[in-house]
Amino acid sequence: MESVSNNIKRIFQKAFKQLQNNSSDDDKRKWIKSANSQIRILNKAIRKKEWNHGILVKFQSDLCYFKHFRNHLKSLLGPHCGRGISKKRSDRLKWEDVQSAFSSRVRTGVTINLKHKDIVQFLNDAFFLFKSRITNILKTCLMIKVNTVFCGEFIKKAVNEEEERSELKYFNTKNEFIDCDTTLTEWFAEFVIEKFFNKLQEFSEKDSGFALSKIIHLEVNINQSGFSNNAGSSYIRLPQQIAIKNACVNVKNYDDNACFLWAIISALYPVAVNADRSSSYPHYSSGIFNLDGIETPVSLADITRFEKNIDISFNIFILELTSKNNYVTSPARLCKNKRTKHLNLLLIQNIYYPNNCENIPNDTPITYHYCWIKNLSRLVSSQTNKHHGKKVICDRCLNYFSSKEQLVQHDEYCVKRNNCRISFSSEKHIQFKNFITKQKLPTVYHVC
Repeated sequence: MESVSNNIKRIFQKAFKQLQNNSSDDDKRKWIKSANSQIRILNKAIRKKEWNHGILVKFQSDLCYFKHFRNHLKSLLGPHCGRGISKKRSDRLKWEDVQSAFSSRVRTGVTINLKHKDIVQFLNDAFFLFKSRITNILKTCLMIKVNTVFCGEFIKKAVNEEEERSELKYFNTKNEFIDCDTTLTEWFAEFVIEKFFNKLQEFSEKDSGFALSKIIHLEVNINQSGFSNNAGSSYIRLPQQIAIKNACVNVKNYDDNACFLWAIISALYPVAVNADRSSSYPHYSSGIFNLDGIETPVSLADITRFEKNIDISFNIFILELTSKNNYVTSPARLCKNKRTKHLNLLLIQNIYYPNNCENIPNDTPITYHYCWIKNLSRLVSSQTNKHHGKKVICDRCLNYFSSKEQLVQHDEYCVKRNNCRISFSSEKHIQFKNFITKQKLPTVYHVC
């Protein structure tokens, strides 16, 4: 099935080159009809869900290509006048939704290139279509994970060959979190534009002989993050890798959904022994908190209101499971105004799937639970560097310092700039290498 799909796609690629030059509208319409037929076949194959993960990804990729083929031919129908880049974005590119077989997928779409020759202009234009779709989804989803795939046609001419050989190449990014507080322009620049420039640069440095000839499309996969709006509930055991750090107090509230309140109480009324027992603390219903307008389980969306009620600010962190089965701590929600009393809480879940997992099973529901982070340094120090000593951690960007004085100086800047964890390069030396983005400077020669 996969080899047949590849052969069909190669036929369409050859036809596309011929149809662009001196072909009639009738010929174009015939091939548009053929593309529609391939789209129907692929949609039917995806709906069956009988294939393994790799084949399903291939089908989805082919589906994006045939949608590009169809839309590009439609743009060539009828009379055309003028040249250059159109002033209307809808003439330069188009968004189309794509069917997906993955249960964790919220939406898959492809931004189809119609006019762009320059990859920078294409990605900058594609951002506006990306932004509108993400903004709409965040109205109903608390947090999402997004990955993208860039498709381009590359050409190569061998020394002993007269004709150029063209191939479609795909470059993908990994899933990254987006929530309501994410600045989408910065996210897109860091996790899409910069990532693709790096990958294209690495590809060109491999001496493959291929050069980018045509921009085909940008595929956008929007996935569930695993968080529901009603997040924290009853007791969940900490993952063993996290529990042995002794960095969190995890109260065993077996008989209610008020883990968020128990986590706060464990921080406000710390005990030396049996810190995990709810009986060691005063009950949340005894007048400790102003619970007006707050229902349990407490969702992330209700935390801002709760902060105002009790004059305490909160940062909420989550655990991400990497492909190497290690847990990494990341911020899920950062307070906008840090109050005199401030707490860091960890939101854990009963089941974890790796970040690159596309097909999350639906048969086991994911539940969530809050616990208090009593020592942030213990929790995250192993993911910052190999030094095992105590560190002073910034509870916004999770970078570390050797003294509290350095943290205070950093904090004034960080609170204005950072809404996420900042990851630095593991390389000892950093140098500019994205030569694909370089531009020619206008030069004038005067002969005297």
